Amino acid sequence: MVYSNAAIEISGKSQIVGVMGWPVEHSLSPQMHNAAFTEMNLPFVYVPFAVRPANLETAISGLTALGMRGVNLTIPHKEAALSLVHELDESAARAGAVNTIVQKDGKLKGYNTDGIGFLKPLSNDGFKFEGGRAVILGAGGAARSAAFALVAQGMHVTLVNRTLERARALAEAVNEWSSNSSVDYVVLNSDESLRQIVGKSELLVNTTRVGMHPNETEPPPVSEEILHSGLFVYDLVYNPQETRLLQMARELGCRTLNGVRMLVEQGAAAFELWTGLKPDSSVMESAVLKGLQR
Repeated sequence: MVYSNAAIEISGKSQIVGVMGWPVEHSLSPQMHNAAFTEMNLPFVYVPFAVRPANLETAISGLTALGMRGVNLTIPHKEAALSLVHELDESAARAGAVNTIVQKDGKLKGYNTDGIGFLKPLSNDGFKFEGGRAVILGAGGAARSAAFALVAQGMHVTLVNRTLERARALAEAVNEWSSNSSVDYVVLNSDESLRQIVGKSELLVNTTRVGMHPNETEPPPVSEEILHSGLFVYDLVYNPQETRLLQMARELGCRTLNGVRMLVEQGAAAFELWTGLKPDSSVMESAVLKGLQR
């Protein structure tokens, strides 16, 4: 992804942060963070680093040698980084993944801002969590962040996955942490069973990659008959901004939300960890939307 850095002044005082992934050229984080650094006149530069999995340990240890303030981590490095930092914040330990590293005085601390990023857009849209029921499609890393976050807000969660083991392992992990059996799981094998579950729920979250660019035309992960107008449908895909699932939900009268604001809010939380300052999330969102138009 090409972005303009003409407004960024680089000098010997510049602080370097960035994102490590493989691949990483599709990332919108450089546009997002550099826009916020420029708007706040901060001496930071955000750079994408294409790091092969075999080189991750060397790359992370290099943060200290280079005096970098920290990095974000994206696929496929989030889980591998757990054992490569000196200390884990509770957010990373709970999520079983690191998406942000902060380097300070030669020590590396791992955080996970995905839970914050997931919840804040819902809160800003006035969604009421306490005592509600949510259905999460998928049982991977994004589902894990969503499940822990929703249970912490007092919701009951049902995981819906095509295979049993990952859903069961995730449900057990969250229930052990919450100690009140707030998560159950089902295998996605019939529309009727899913219709009954979704019919009793206020929130449906898609954490799968179904409908993500370049596969926008593939069928939605659930059928139209499963949705109801009282449902809030949250698709973590942000490219395209309106997936077929969100279009279908909108046409049925559901409230909808895509993954753009989650991307922005998890980035804003990382920004604050590195700088100690709160960024203007509207500036970050504008940069993401501009990047998506290219």
